[in-house]
Amino acid sequence: MNKDKNIIEDKKPKKAPLVYINRLKMSELDENNVYEFIPNIIDKDGNIINRDDLNEEEQKKYDKAVTRKISHDKRKHMILTAESELIRIIRHLSEENEVSKRKTKQSRINRDYVENMLSLKVGRSYTKYKDQMKKFGGIVTYNGRKYKRIIVSSSHSRTQKAMLVAENIWDKAIDILLCGLDRDTEYKFMSKWNSYIGLASTDSIPVSSMPNIVVVDDKELRMKAKVDVVREINTWDENGNIHRRFSILRDKVRRIPTNLFDGAGIVTLKKAGEWSKELNLDYNPGFLPVPVYSLFKRKTVYYASGRICKGI
Repeated sequence: MNKDKNIIEDKKPKKAPLVYINRLKMSELDENNVYEFIPNIIDKDGNIINRDDLNEEEQKKYDKAVTRKISHDKRKHMILTAESELIRIIRHLSEENEVSKRKTKQSRINRDYVENMLSLKVGRSYTKYKDQMKKFGGIVTYNGRKYKRIIVSSSHSRTQKAMLVAENIWDKAIDILLCGLDRDTEYKFMSKWNSYIGLASTDSIPVSSMPNIVVVDDKELRMKAKVDVVREINTWDENGNIHRRFSILRDKVRRIPTNLFDGAGIVTLKKAGEWSKELNLDYNPGFLPVPVYSLFKRKTVYYASGRICKGI
């Protein structure tokens, strides 16, 4: 029976494995962007117990109580999240003792705990988040370890959270995520920049076979199309308030500049079929995020995040 069950499970489409990361709420941080758990032990009268006032036997009990409190607070600030390219990058950059195994009582499944990642829940504390992150350079201190903001993707914005990584590996992580782009690159639309770099935080499953990749300039064509042309006219009143008025010219024939791939890649149907089989899918996926090697602008080769799409 168990053998048949395992066969059925093996044929199901694969899902991204779950891992543990740290999680904090913005409301838990003090005015210095610091969260430090202090495991105070209280006596029956509500007073804080001083360990130095205890005898040897009482100190042992005290230490056990402190350990339980620290362990409970640590568990309270951990969440399960689906593995992504970002998590694999951080795991790769982490020291061996910074990625441990953790098993829950309910599932009894050993999962990775990636200590160098932290999810910051902003919620209704947006003003505090904006002011304090600006003041402290995007750095949050959680129990003595410094974390720095790295990604706020479109989905993160909708769920009001930000992803941070340990400050000591932030430089290497951002170099990998940028795929060779200069950190100081000026970009007109920051939302698009966040969306681009946020692709690395999408749930994903690694595959074993890696194709040869050629980078070429994208192709732009001027396509003839019938469109509605919207014109915006802005005026300002004496108080400096803007007033917008729109006019629409319908069914106008124009030649529209059209980018064929918009920065995405194409892969042969044969390779897409190989990945489909490895992922236990019964179709060729239309979108395949894959790791690529960045060779742009620098001689160093990084394990980086990119994207590639199915094509003919």
